Amino acid sequence: MRKPLIILLISSLFLTSCSIFTEADEENGDIKVFEVILNFNAADNFETVVKFPDNIEVGRNHVLVVSIFDGMSDGLIGDPEEIWEELPYTIDLENGDLTYGFKHTQEDITFYLDGFLNLKDLKSEFTQDIKFKYAFVPDEWASSDNLTHMIGNADGIIYLN
Repeated sequence: MRKPLIILLISSLFLTSCSIFTEADEENGDIKVFEVILNFNAADNFETVVKFPDNIEVGRNHVLVVSIFDGMSDGLIGDPEEIWEELPYTIDLENGDLTYGFKHTQEDITFYLDGFLNLKDLKSEFTQDIKFKYAFVPDEWASSDNLTHMIGNADGIIYLN
């Protein structure tokens, strides 16, 4: 009974909205979900570092799941809902490809822009007020066979070392 509940919690993790990052915006058992709204600019080399909250213990085998807000559903079936895409996320623009990515340590996460285009020429809609979510999945869930099979090959999901 516990494994189906875990899978349900993980799969529904990014279907809910959170407020601006201060501490754990949402908790599903031991899963902590955070939301940040970031700006990217040339002065910071199109990177933004977010320190993990002090009250979060990042274990050696925690899984970090990161996604970017990609608009609202059309609401054809039910109410409109937020759409989230896992990182890395690439957009095919007229003048080249833009990728939103991340890298991390056990203390912080760096969100960045990359691509085959001049980042300085990007419109503000691609660099300002970009909403991301990230979540930590605890060790015991990360090591379960069902969870590893479910998320093991997905982009944007990595084990913290």
